Amino acid sequence: MMAPSVSFILATHNRREAVLNTLARIAECGLPESGYETIVVDNASTDGTADAIERHFPETQVLRLRSNRGPCAKNAALPHAQGKYYVFLDDDSYPTAGSVVRMIWHFQRDPRLGAASFTVRLPDGQRECSAYPNVFIGCGVGFRRDAIRQAGGLPDDFFMQAEEYDLSLRLLDRGWNVRTFDDIEVMHEKSPASRCSSQKMRLDVRNNLLVATRRFPSQYVEPYVKEWMTRYWAIAA
Repeated sequence: MMAPSVSFILATHNRREAVLNTLARIAECGLPESGYETIVVDNASTDGTADAIERHFPETQVLRLRSNRGPCAKNAALPHAQGKYYVFLDDDSYPTAGSVVRMIWHFQRDPRLGAASFTVRLPDGQRECSAYPNVFIGCGVGFRRDAIRQAGGLPDDFFMQAEEYDLSLRLLDRGWNVRTFDDIEVMHEKSPASRCSSQKMRLDVRNNLLVATRRFPSQYVEPYVKEWMTRYWAIAA
């Protein structure tokens, strides 16, 4: 049996209906059934998410974790993924028709392309953008298998927030290109109720500081830390 070209990988926690919708949308992405596989990492959901996936989408591989590891739980799927390219999605984001085929074309055209970030569209038509031009958005990004395995995947200790920043820098440091393309899109039907919390604010501060201390040249660490802390003091004021 031939290996699939694409492995769709997503993590979820207690969002049964959202992830079922995403899986249905993946089936409409324009790839033949033999051309892709889907792996869902279930972050210890208690709402029957894993059982529902296995019942409605038996071809989907479900990895059940005993604890919630956040978006970085996608790493658990990497040893199981067989595709030449991996597509990371959120449980509420999905590629538009034809976008994955065009993503593959971009990888074939540029042998040093390590990550192809999708243009992210919100339900109101607005575009969700990365803060930096060479940092992908985690709800819609394709990776060359060799690139992400070489870079080591998402930072396990981050849980969530700034994990894209850390992995993008590791890819760039190893000579891979990280680019965003206008002709590949994901729709992100994110829930406003789940997007703002004190935990996210705390992890955003902590993880951005970890990125600076781990990935930046030493002469840039102190100025960045000062600027970042000034920004968050202003937000908290």
